[in-house]
Amino acid sequence: LDQSHYDTIVLGTNLTESVIAASVARAGKEVLHLDEHGFYGGHQTATLSWSEFREFMTNEKLAEETLNVPEGLLGKLREYNMDLVPIPVLSAGPLVQLLVRSNVGRYLEFKCVDSCYMYMPWKEKDKDKLQRVPGSKGEVFKSKALGFKQKTLLMNFMNKCMQYVAAMEEEEEDKQEEKKEDSNTEEEETQKKPSKSNDSAFEKQVKEFADKPFNAFLDAQNITNDLRTFVLYALVQHQYADDDKAHPLTTKDAMKALQHYLSGVGKYGHTSFL
Repeated sequence: LDQSHYDTIVLGTNLTESVIAASVARAGKEVLHLDEHGFYGGHQTATLSWSEFREFMTNEKLAEETLNVPEGLLGKLREYNMDLVPIPVLSAGPLVQLLVRSNVGRYLEFKCVDSCYMYMPWKEKDKDKLQRVPGSKGEVFKSKALGFKQKTLLMNFMNKCMQYVAAMEEEEEDKQEEKKEDSNTEEEETQKKPSKSNDSAFEKQVKEFADKPFNAFLDAQNITNDLRTFVLYALVQHQYADDDKAHPLTTKDAMKALQHYLSGVGKYGHTSFL
C-alpha cells in the first residue's frame, strides 16, 4: 500500500460494512476497506460465478452436501451466477413498501425476477426435478409439475386466497381511513361503522384455523402431497420442514405471507420478486 496511515479500518464488505465505510469516507476520513475473501460481499451479499461458487463451497467443506445437482439439470453453467444468500424481495412486501414511503427507493434500482423454479428431488426423472413456479392462471395449466386435478385444486385455492387478500387489503384501507378521521367531538368518537358480516365460507375457515397449524387448514382445503409442498415452499416461502415442531406455521402467518406473495404477482412483472 502506498499509504500507511488511515483514520478508519473496516473489515468485511457486507452491506453493513460497506455503508459504514462509505459514510466515514464521505465525512472526509481516510478509510481502508478490507475483506478476507477474493470477492466483494462476504457471506451475505456476494454473487459468484458457478466456478467461484464451487471453489468457495469446497473451501468451506460443504461441496458434497450442497453441490449434489443432477448432471445437465441446470443447462449451461456459464449462464448462472450464484448468490451465497438469496436476495430477492417481495414486490408487495413490507421492505419495498418502506423503501417507497421513505423515498429511499429513488436511489435504488430494482429488476423484476423473470422466473422462479422449485427443486423437487423426489421426482423420478432428473428433467422433472426442477419445475418453474407458475405466476399466472395460464402458467398453472402449462406446468408439468402438477396433474390436471391438482392444477384445478390449485387454481380454486389461489382464487379464494386472492379474494381473501383483496378483502383484507380493503379492511386495512378502512382502518387507515378511520385513523385519519377527525374525532374532536364526543359524537364522532362514539360513532362506529357497521361491521361487515358477509364473510365468505373461505374467510370463515381462515378465521377458524387462524391459530391452528397451516397443514390442518390445507387438509380442510384438500391440498395434499405435491400440491401442499408447492403451496408451502413456492407460495408461502416457508423455510422449515412442514412437520418441524420447533418452527410451527400457523394459518394466520401463512395467509399473511400469501397476501404479500399474491399482491405482488403482476405488480412489476411475471413474478412477485424484485
